Amino acid sequence: MNNMKNDFSKIKIDKSKLKLVSNRIEESEEISGVSLGYWKDSFRRLLHNKIATISLILIGFIFIFSIFITSTTPHSTVIEPQIKDPDTGQMISKKSLTSVPPRIKGLEWLGWFDGRVDKLLPKIALENEVKYPKDTYEIVECEEGNTGKEMCTIDLDVYKQNGIEQLYFTFGTDQLARDNWTRVWAGVRNSLAIGLLAAVFDIVMGVIYGSICGFYGGTKVDNIMMRFIEIYGSIPSIVLLILLLSFMDRGFGALIIALGLTGWIGVARMVRAQYLRYREHDFVLASRTIGASTKRLIFKHIFPNIIGQIVILATFSIPAAIFYEASLSFIGLGLPTDQASLGTLINNGITQRSVSAYLLWIPTIVLSIVMLAINLLANGLRDALDPRLRGR
Repeated sequence: MNNMKNDFSKIKIDKSKLKLVSNRIEESEEISGVSLGYWKDSFRRLLHNKIATISLILIGFIFIFSIFITSTTPHSTVIEPQIKDPDTGQMISKKSLTSVPPRIKGLEWLGWFDGRVDKLLPKIALENEVKYPKDTYEIVECEEGNTGKEMCTIDLDVYKQNGIEQLYFTFGTDQLARDNWTRVWAGVRNSLAIGLLAAVFDIVMGVIYGSICGFYGGTKVDNIMMRFIEIYGSIPSIVLLILLLSFMDRGFGALIIALGLTGWIGVARMVRAQYLRYREHDFVLASRTIGASTKRLIFKHIFPNIIGQIVILATFSIPAAIFYEASLSFIGLGLPTDQASLGTLINNGITQRSVSAYLLWIPTIVLSIVMLAINLLANGLRDALDPRLRGR
């Protein structure tokens, strides 16, 4: 040990190369770096969740894109198509635009968006060259059918058959010659708007009702309000929606009110449980001691502590509202047929699936993507707003 001390004593240090930073104890105890609050830390953790971030960007892009498309499209989507021939300037007839399959410029080589369909018909029908010009189709195969007639499967170019080779419909047209591309994006816009507004309705009503129940938990007020929830909540949501809509005129507002009146019960129960948890905490008792009013205790002291859970519930409520809207539109109780939504488009696609299958699978795929993105975002928000995971 003595030898080691002697070795260190022989080391020469050039003091001119050293600099005294500080010798104050107060400065050494200061916190270095930026202090993150609850919301900043939650947002940071949400951005670290790549799946949730991609879902958030995708939802925002879909909603903005749907508004842009529906406001700038040159094609009519509600009543009658209004499309001019770019060569002659004349209006194209509705018959030529009816049930035209998808066609995308530059992607015809894929075989999916080339405006061609396989069609099975009697071989004798091909003799009608007015309806089936020879340069519009190719015979795939012919065989004798059950009735003894020779049936042929042809690869038909619908655009060439209808004389509209110069046009492109990304998602095709429906049986009323309406552009399905614009109708799908209008349906996305309306479905997202319905889901968002219904979720806001659920949250506002659920928070108010649940706050009163929770703050007065165990009293006669709470008992009466909870018995009402139990009776009201025992009715299946879809049955209640059908009953409510049967007494209202079909429309955007009626659907939002009906969805809101059936979705707030879960929010109210969650808020009540959180209020029962926080109302006996020291900070609430201290505020009550110094004379804080009931309104202030409910909305200024307890409510900020449950905002995270409310945001999560609101996010999960949006896909639920979209699902219910699609279900109601499917059975004919949603939006009117002249107002596109993903539900009405799927309902229309079901009736046309045998002749125009694209009218069914295109809005179904879009609805699946929207629902998946919102649910993944909700899962990411649930993790980001969990205080137990703060700092990770």
